[in-house]
Amino acid sequence: EQFLKDREEEAARQAELREEMAEEQLRENFQQRILDRMSRMRLPSYQIFQEERKSWAKRLMQNILTLKELSDQWRMETPSRDHALDREVAEKFKDLEDLGDQLFKDLAYSFFEEFVMKEEEEIMTSTALVRHAECRHHSLFLRGRVVACIKAENGVLAKAPLLDVKYHPGWKQISANELYVLQSLDTELKVKTYPEEIWRDVKEDLFEDDDRGSHNKILSRLLSMAGGTSEGSNRTETLNFCADLLGFQAPDDLKYRIWEEHFLRFLEVQRVPIQYGSGKQFKLDKIWASKKEANCLEALMGALHQAGLQQQCKALAALAALCHLAPPDLRVLVPSNWTMAEKVLANAEKMTANPELFGGDLFLRKLASRHMDQAKLASRMEQ
Repeated sequence: EQFLKDREEEAARQAELREEMAEEQLRENFQQRILDRMSRMRLPSYQIFQEERKSWAKRLMQNILTLKELSDQWRMETPSRDHALDREVAEKFKDLEDLGDQLFKDLAYSFFEEFVMKEEEEIMTSTALVRHAECRHHSLFLRGRVVACIKAENGVLAKAPLLDVKYHPGWKQISANELYVLQSLDTELKVKTYPEEIWRDVKEDLFEDDDRGSHNKILSRLLSMAGGTSEGSNRTETLNFCADLLGFQAPDDLKYRIWEEHFLRFLEVQRVPIQYGSGKQFKLDKIWASKKEANCLEALMGALHQAGLQQQCKALAALAALCHLAPPDLRVLVPSNWTMAEKVLANAEKMTANPELFGGDLFLRKLASRHMDQAKLASRMEQ
């Protein structure tokens, strides 16, 4: 943590220094601080839809730009509410940004549940579940899938000796050891199941001995990875990658033009001019310069939601989730925001030197690579 903190502080210091640099100095700084470090990267490359996501992003942005019901407010960044001179305009932009921030998290969580965990939900009676479920390895199995949790709308399970599922109100964990709870009931249940293969992979990562294991710990680990996808998809650097795929551009910013000279050829983008902020009111927020792309992307998500464009919201969240679960190869592409570029490079350097400190992210990406329903996702995105 101290390493990353030191690197972030150094990146912030570099950002301040760049404000005073002439073009030649900026180009030298970009070469030394970013390009030279990219050439030394030794991280695994994640191949899930690296090429396809470029065309998906291009088509999504083309669609968004034709939407008459969507205003351009998301493209005009404002200072924070506390620092803005025009508080009313800032409120409108920041409301969109705040809404988008939460939507990226919620939709990325759902993305992981649907496309990686391959969650299925069905309705059946408790009697049928008891009759057809197979008990093994501490869990219940139904037609080759693990029964993870159950829910009864009539509240009959409220006082049952079953563990609650965190962040899933009303849902109760059900393992082989607790099947007896259902034997005296005759009620309709909602039943959530997951593929046996992903359950087994998580179990093997948690427990070396196949005879050991805990249904609770395995389910909690799976849901925590959905939460990790939620948080990771909303990281500033992830949203910066996503904004770059969509074509966000600051045409008057020399740093963007230098970045484009090196990386625009790797993207299939129609450049979309964005009116990022500048001046004293913006700089009063010490980290504004590193998150302006994320601010406008979150505002776009919020604006799409307010306009009732839920399919576009889901597609946008899917791009962000992919940028977290299968990030671009840092030998090929870094974020357009130089501070974020330095951040991802510092993370990668630390990950190479001490991979054990990044076990959560590495296992999450391995799991996504192995279990993502790529055919279903491709079909959805092509729509």
